[in-house]
Amino acid sequence: MKTSTRRLLLAGAAAAVLLAAGYLVAVNAYLRSRSLARALDRHPDHFFVRYASAWTVWPGVVHLRQLELHGQSRTVQWWVGIDDATIAIDLPRLLGRELVASSLDASGIAFRLRRRPEAVAGSAPPAQTPPIPGLLNTPAPPERPAPAGGAASWRIRLGGVSLRRLAEVWIGAYRFTGDANAAGGFDLHLDRSFALDPATVVFRSGSLLLASRPLLDGVAGGGRFELPAFDPNHLQGGFLRLASGNLVLHGRLEGLGFLEPYLHEVPWIGLGGSAGTVEADLRVARGTYLPGTHVEARPGRVTATLLEDQASGSCEVSWDVARDGGGAMGRLVAAFDEFQLRRLGAVSPRAHGRGLRVEIGTRDLRIDALPAPATLAVDLPPTAVGDFSSYNANLPQGAGIAVRSGTGILRASLRAAAPAWEATGGIDLRGTAVVVDVQGARLRGNLSARSRFRALPQQRQLLLTESSVEIADVVRLGAGGGPPRPGWWARLHLDYLAVRPGALIVLRARLQSTLSDTRPLFALFAPQPRPVVSWLDRLLDLHPIGAVGELAAGDGYFSVESLTVNSGSADIRARLRFAGGHTDGILYAAYGPLSAGMELRGGRRSWKLVRARRWFENHPGLAPPAARAR
Repeated sequence: MKTSTRRLLLAGAAAAVLLAAGYLVAVNAYLRSRSLARALDRHPDHFFVRYASAWTVWPGVVHLRQLELHGQSRTVQWWVGIDDATIAIDLPRLLGRELVASSLDASGIAFRLRRRPEAVAGSAPPAQTPPIPGLLNTPAPPERPAPAGGAASWRIRLGGVSLRRLAEVWIGAYRFTGDANAAGGFDLHLDRSFALDPATVVFRSGSLLLASRPLLDGVAGGGRFELPAFDPNHLQGGFLRLASGNLVLHGRLEGLGFLEPYLHEVPWIGLGGSAGTVEADLRVARGTYLPGTHVEARPGRVTATLLEDQASGSCEVSWDVARDGGGAMGRLVAAFDEFQLRRLGAVSPRAHGRGLRVEIGTRDLRIDALPAPATLAVDLPPTAVGDFSSYNANLPQGAGIAVRSGTGILRASLRAAAPAWEATGGIDLRGTAVVVDVQGARLRGNLSARSRFRALPQQRQLLLTESSVEIADVVRLGAGGGPPRPGWWARLHLDYLAVRPGALIVLRARLQSTLSDTRPLFALFAPQPRPVVSWLDRLLDLHPIGAVGELAAGDGYFSVESLTVNSGSADIRARLRFAGGHTDGILYAAYGPLSAGMELRGGRRSWKLVRARRWFENHPGLAPPAARAR
């Protein structure tokens, strides 16, 4: 090689070394001086960059440590913290105020985003949002700034982003903490637009919280996510309404407490549960859940509160989105494998069964809020009632009526819909060998009761209509009152019955009934083996007979008003009131030309054998319990 050529090559190599050394010295000095950060954050209220250290050993490749960025638009504020990052930058495009990177490898990342409370006129501030360092207590939304010197605003375009050890993602009230990896890219034109490339995320482990309330622990899974281009300064309703993608994960469920805000809108029903497992497949397009979305939770134990009863047992809770007509509908379902039913506050269950189902329909399927409940359906399948005495809590205390025992089958259903949430449904109760004490007499028989009901939530009571009750095979137990007479029965129809959950039955009803005979009525007035007036014997075995009257029940009393029994030549009328452990009443009985009256008051009986009908019709009536107490 000629000497001149060798010298030329050496000179070129020396120039290259000097140029590289000069580049390293100049660029590293530039990075240490934070001149790049100052160029990017000329308006720190909108965009701010800070890092602990930065250096480069290869042109266009920059290493940073303790990188922090935050910014805001007129609708949102955000913050990013990165422990370590390596970015490959297109250096010439910096001259055009563009930071374009072909790759970004980072680890130890935290991301927070919140909607500005004043971003949407008339909307309430978020229940809980992440703190944004450097933007706390920021005043009114900043105006869009004009770039200094009339220059164009910066544009940041990052592709090939790879994030490792993503330790925190906190968006609004939702917060993930743990270990995740993500990949993707974005295009940010400061104060102009933002677009997110299709991104992927893999959750290795972590926890998910909602407004500081634990939702999931041991989270694992993955998904994809993308956003179309939008102007952050004119974003209405939050960016989640634009999001599309899917998320598949599983983890340990901390309970069903997160459903409380959702169920708060639904009267009549409450759901709670212990820790368990959950699997979710969420599918979203433009901020709305898509058909095929499925969430399945298996808490250790679930409780469902309905009116005055609480069911508890093993249960699967699921939420699915399916096509419904021209749209889609979500269904939250609690399906009990087995359960026990008990009155609220009671120690022992009153019933047990399998297959209880609670379903809440949702039509508002936006992902930026809990789905709005639209319908409620509760189906209680045939359930074994093991203790009828639990229904004593609904009977008037002191009226001398108490249920002692009995078994049976209970079935019920309820339907309600927003916005009024008026409930309608039906109840079917059947009892076998039900033992009841009525004013010292112990009776045993079988029971069958059916009723429809309706109610409004603000009334907090059920109005039972079209109620029918059948009592059969009634016998009197014990030696008192003579030998039992098996086979007594009655069929009753009540046109109105009010039941307030957790309180006494409030009853004012018109009674229409058919009885096998009149013996129970006469037994209340004259329980002796032989009545005082011998011809009354003929009235004991009238059958079948029809009876009409009015029933009333309240705090401490039960009464039968205007009871009328007609059968052929017989005419029987009565009024009764059970209260304070006593029975008071008046009775008129006629058979052809014969008639008699009887008054029962304070345990004493008196007969009226002259003008009995006039006496009965002009009787002043039975004083209410308060008047008698005086």
